[in-house]
Amino acid sequence: MTKMARGQTTAMCRSIASGLAAWALAAGAASASGACQFVKVADLPVTMAGTQPLVTAKINGRDAHFLIDTGGFYSILAEGEIGAYGLKTTKAPSTFAVGGVSGASSTAKIAKVDEFTYAGIPIKQISFLVLPDRDAAGVVGTIAQNLLGAVDVEYDLANGLIRLWQAKDCAGANLAYWSDGKPFSVLTTAPQTASRPHIIVEAKVNGYDIRAVMDTGASHSILDRTAARRAGVDMSAANLKPAGLAGGYGGAIEEWIGGVDSLTIGGEEIHRTKLRMGNVDLPGGDMLLGADFFLSHRVMVARSQHKVFFTYNGGPVFRLDQPARTAGAKEDAAPGDAPKQLATADEFARRGAASAARNDLTSGLADISKAIEMEPSNADFRVVRARIRIKAEAKSDALKDLDEAVKLKPQDQPVRLARADLRLELKDIKGGEEDFQAAIKLTPLDHALPLNVALRLADGHATEGALRLLNGWIEDNPEDEQLPKALDERCWARALAATELDQALKDCDEAVRKGRRAAIETRGLVFLRMGRYDEAVGQYSQVIFDYPRAAMALYGRGVARSKEGQAAQAKADLDAAMTADKAIVELAQSFGIQP
Repeated sequence: MTKMARGQTTAMCRSIASGLAAWALAAGAASASGACQFVKVADLPVTMAGTQPLVTAKINGRDAHFLIDTGGFYSILAEGEIGAYGLKTTKAPSTFAVGGVSGASSTAKIAKVDEFTYAGIPIKQISFLVLPDRDAAGVVGTIAQNLLGAVDVEYDLANGLIRLWQAKDCAGANLAYWSDGKPFSVLTTAPQTASRPHIIVEAKVNGYDIRAVMDTGASHSILDRTAARRAGVDMSAANLKPAGLAGGYGGAIEEWIGGVDSLTIGGEEIHRTKLRMGNVDLPGGDMLLGADFFLSHRVMVARSQHKVFFTYNGGPVFRLDQPARTAGAKEDAAPGDAPKQLATADEFARRGAASAARNDLTSGLADISKAIEMEPSNADFRVVRARIRIKAEAKSDALKDLDEAVKLKPQDQPVRLARADLRLELKDIKGGEEDFQAAIKLTPLDHALPLNVALRLADGHATEGALRLLNGWIEDNPEDEQLPKALDERCWARALAATELDQALKDCDEAVRKGRRAAIETRGLVFLRMGRYDEAVGQYSQVIFDYPRAAMALYGRGVARSKEGQAAQAKADLDAAMTADKAIVELAQSFGIQP
C-alpha cells in the first residue's frame, strides 16, 4: 500500500485526474438509458504469484507484469526496471514523498510512458511514480487507484480474473450480479478523492467499530495493534505470537498473529479467527483487508455507487498458512459455491495458481496439470506448476518443469531467473550462475539486475560469482544512485565468505555514510567475522532498536555475546531469534555463523 506522505501537490493530483479521464475516455461510456446500464469494459486475466495478483500490460509495446494494488494511490514502476524499458526519470517536487504501512517515507521520481496498454486499451503519455524495487522477481510495478478507480472493478481472484465495468443509472441496483439470489454483503465506502482514493469500509472487531482499507497489494490482512487494544483483543504473549517482519514500499513492520472473538464485515461474521497484527500506519483506517480476503471472496468495488458488494467463496478467510477447510467448518469458514466448470487452459492455470495461493496445493496442481495437458507448449504454465511444486517440497519435479520452460522460451528472463534460483537451492552453483548470466544478457539495459543477481548468488553460497558481478558493476557505475546498495551487497558477500574483511568494512562504512541503513546489520556481520565482538554487538543493537524481532540481528548479537562469554544474554538473544524465525539457525550455520 502506498500513500502520499507529504507535499500532496496540485500537479500530482492533476496527473491523477488526467489518468482517470484518459482511462474513462478510452473505455467508452455505457449507452444512455433511463434503466441501469451495466456494461463490461474488459476481462483482465490475473495470475496469482503466491498471494500477489499479477496482470500483463504493455510499456511502449513490450509486455510487463504488474501487481494489482487497490491500496496504492498512484501506479508505480520499480526503479530497477526503468533502464530495461528505455525510460527516463525526472525528480518529483522536493516537498513530495511517498509513505507505506510502516509510516516511513521515501522520495520519488516520475517516469512518463509514451503508450501504456492496460486491458487492451492504449493510454498515451501516462506518468508513473518511480520507487525503489520491491522483492518481487519479474514484477515491473503496480497498477493502483489512478487507473483502477476510473471504473467499477470486480475482483474474482479465485478464478483468476478481474472484470472492468461501467455503470449508468444504476443507483440502488445489486451489482453482485453473480449472486443469483444467494446472500451477499454491501458496504458503503468512505468518500474518495484524487489524493485519497483508498477503498475504506466499516467493520467490527469484537463488536468494536473499525475502518478497513481494501488492499490487494498486501499479501495478507493485518489489524493495527492500537485498534486491537481498543477492541479488547487479548494482547498478552499467550495470545500474540511473533510472525516476523513484513513490508513493501516504505519499509517493514513487525507482525504478530493473535486470536479475536469475532470480525464482522458487512453481513458476514467470522468467529474465533486469528488475525495478523502490527503497528501499521493507514490513511484513515485501522485494518488492511489484503489479498487473502480477496481470494476468499468475490468483490465488486462499485465506485459509481460508492459501495462494495461481495460474496463468500468458501474456505479460510485469513489463515493462508493452513490448507483450505471444507464447507461447513464452524470457524473462519462457511459453505461455498460449487466449483465453476472451466473450458480453457488459461482458466485452469489461473484457478490453479489461485488455489495454491490459498494453500490448496492438491487442487492447484490438478488444475495447472490439466492446463499443461491442454497446452503442453505453454512455458508460463510450466513455471506456475514449478512454483506450486516448490511450495509442496517437490523440488526435483519443479526443476523438470523449469527445464522444459527454458526449452520452450529460452529468451524469457523470468523463466531463467526462476530456474537459476532453484538450481542454487539444489546446490547446482554452476547451473545457477549460467542461468543468471543468460538472464543478464537478455536485458542489457537493466543495469539494476546484476545487483539483484549478485545478492541471490551470495545468499546461495556462490559468493565468487557474486563478487565478480559486484566488482564490475561498481567499477562501471561509480556515480549511480544504487551505489550504496551495491556497496552493501559487496560487503555482505565478502562477510558471508569471510574474505577481504578490511575491504568489506570500507564498503559498509561508505554505504552507511551514503544513507544505506541496511548496511549497519551487514557491518555487524563483518565485525563478527573479524572477532571484534563488542563492535558487532553495537551494530546489531542498532538494528534491533528499530526492529526488535529482526531474526538475523538477534542471532548475530547472540553469537557475538556468546564469544564474549555473556552466556545469559547470548541465550536470550538466540532464543528470541529462533522465536522470530525458526529457520534462522539453519540459515546462519550454513554460513558458519554459530555460537
